[in-house]
Amino acid sequence: MLPKNKINEFLEQVVERSYKGKLQWDIDERDQEFENDEEPIGYPSTTTLAPNYLRIAQVRYKIWSDEDRFDWESRIVLDFVDSAGKLLWRFPPNPKIPELYEVVRFESSGIADAMTSFLKSD
Repeated sequence: MLPKNKINEFLEQVVERSYKGKLQWDIDERDQEFENDEEPIGYPSTTTLAPNYLRIAQVRYKIWSDEDRFDWESRIVLDFVDSAGKLLWRFPPNPKIPELYEVVRFESSGIADAMTSFLKSD
């Protein structure tokens, strides 16, 4: 596995490049593979990391309290996936991942362009 400092450096660069618009993220509506019983909340977003993709998503999963009782928990995950959305590797938990998720959600939603257009329509 990569040393933790390499992963941290990579994540910092992904956040910075995403914030500056140098990494283009798109909402990905295809069916995709996640771990175990995870289900995406909304649609994941992906960006090219040749020849595969980075995918960021909020997922929910069950926490069982009894054999027939459970609660839902959620987390933000960053995955390395192939062109079909198959999970190849998951980044370990890191404080940069939720930060990246907020940047990506804003950028991939198109809200910046919509707000600019709205404000110019006056």
